Amino acid sequence: MTKVSGYRAYNMNITSELDVLGGIACERALANPEISIALGKVTTNTSNVVKGPYSRSDSGLLFDAAGIARYLARSPRELIVEPYAGSEMQRISQLLVATALPMLMWMRGGIVLHAAGIIPAGRTGAIAIAGPSGIGKSTLAYRLIQAGGQIVGDDTLWLTQQNGAAVVSGISGSLFLADRNVDTRSEIAIMPQSRLETAHLNALFVLYPCVGMDSAEPERLRGGDAIEAFLRNRHRPKIPAILGQEMTLLPQCILHCRTLPIYRIPVKSGDIAGSQQHITSIVATDIGVV
Repeated sequence: MTKVSGYRAYNMNITSELDVLGGIACERALANPEISIALGKVTTNTSNVVKGPYSRSDSGLLFDAAGIARYLARSPRELIVEPYAGSEMQRISQLLVATALPMLMWMRGGIVLHAAGIIPAGRTGAIAIAGPSGIGKSTLAYRLIQAGGQIVGDDTLWLTQQNGAAVVSGISGSLFLADRNVDTRSEIAIMPQSRLETAHLNALFVLYPCVGMDSAEPERLRGGDAIEAFLRNRHRPKIPAILGQEMTLLPQCILHCRTLPIYRIPVKSGDIAGSQQHITSIVATDIGVV
């Protein structure tokens, strides 16, 4: 019989027959799960909508990672995972946290950002650090933790509204750093004092490469530029599209862009230290909420 373990992730109780990488082990989650993840046979009806590896039918929302596993969200509370023959369990768990669990968050409402969430040292509110894959979001997040900050999530942040305030949650037990020599990521465990399950969001920082632009400086985005940057940094945007959420999500996106400061931060030739300095300076001088 497959062992079922309890975790905390996205500020919720999760039970799972698979490792939830970065999830915080929690036996108490077994008594009152809000999400259950099980291995099993995935059966679906004829798909009504297909977008890339995602398809939607009366059976639920399916993510088919060819050669690895099929992940069926029967509801926002239940995920069934069927591995392909010969696939590695580590890779199945990686895609569970990279795509399948965020898929459930989209189904629950709110917005999933492709970003790391950090509470800088001396602050109680979080900042989101977004940008293209490989630009250094996780590395920058780790540097801010080493400087006394706390982490809310590494690769994905679930953004919701609570009492009129923007709130984020994620998977805060680990952080994954890219290895320059191999095409893998190293998992860094986060100590309990350096992690937080949820926090108010005070700002969004979008990293961008600026090779050959030594004079590039941070820029506060407003209006259409802010909305474009916000939409571009959603996580797996095909998922809300296939769920038919685009029109209902747009007013939420616009509201967040009106209330959240959004900045573009240059990354000059991999100079993460310089980007960290820019963000630290802006947090200290321009963002008034502590």
